[in-house]
Amino acid sequence: MNRFILILIICVIGSINKGPIAQSCINNSLTPIPEIHLEDGDVFIEGSCDGLVLTAPNGTCFRVLVNDDGTFGTESAGCPFIPCASCPAVENAPTFIGSFSDLSAQADANCEFMISVPFQIDYCIPDNLSVGFSVSGPNAADANLSINASVTNGSVSDYILSGTMPIGSHTISVNAFDSNCGLSTIESFDVVVIPPGSPPPTFQCKKIVKTIGNAGSVSFTSDEIVCVSNGSSCDPFAPSIISSFSSDPTDTVRSYDCTNIGDIQVTMFIFNVFDSNNNGVLDTIFSEPCFAIQTVIDQNNICSAMGN
Repeated sequence: MNRFILILIICVIGSINKGPIAQSCINNSLTPIPEIHLEDGDVFIEGSCDGLVLTAPNGTCFRVLVNDDGTFGTESAGCPFIPCASCPAVENAPTFIGSFSDLSAQADANCEFMISVPFQIDYCIPDNLSVGFSVSGPNAADANLSINASVTNGSVSDYILSGTMPIGSHTISVNAFDSNCGLSTIESFDVVVIPPGSPPPTFQCKKIVKTIGNAGSVSFTSDEIVCVSNGSSCDPFAPSIISSFSSDPTDTVRSYDCTNIGDIQVTMFIFNVFDSNNNGVLDTIFSEPCFAIQTVIDQNNICSAMGN
């Protein structure tokens, strides 16, 4: 019955033109008393200072009254009920309006991606609300983000998460909480940033010719023999390639002396280096062998002078 009365009053009020009221009822008591009746099919409110109190979007309240000439008007009124005067129930904890969307983009020349993510939170005590975030992923420490509040309309607060994200696959978790009431909620989304516009790294084994030095020896390094191109220059966690002279990735130097004059066939070991399980740790994984001929010469007759 009460619901029917309220709907009927709202329909009537919504169809009239509002004007000033002929009397002031600002000090009218808001103590609920049984002054609403159904009389012969009509809704009847007894007191001339009693009317319909409505809450505006900004949280203030207004009373709708009738003047002596039958016109309607409004005036400020104290809100008869203060929602969330105490801590709300758990089911009324802060709530994100809508879900975050995952992001994927290519990094700029600074090896980062600028994001700007607006979001809203509904909570009946917005002044108690705190909002934070965390970033997980291989380069999480390089994320430069902040959250700023923009507008609060009633119980709904608007925020913007903005800043830069580094190259890699990361998860951002946004946490809204009321520490006074011990209520919180969290939402997460992924941000994948790839290196700026380069194809995957490739390699080529080259033929190197070197001459014996004054000490009667010469050294070859693995990165001289295996030429890597298109590797990422701004992300240690993006896939890259290294090489060595054996199954040990640190075996990167070979020295030859006068007994090695001529062509030498070498087998290079090629490794992919990347964060294979996205835990922030680089993994070195064997890929394939690479064969090349290296040549040692004695252009300055060092070996002859040494009696070799």
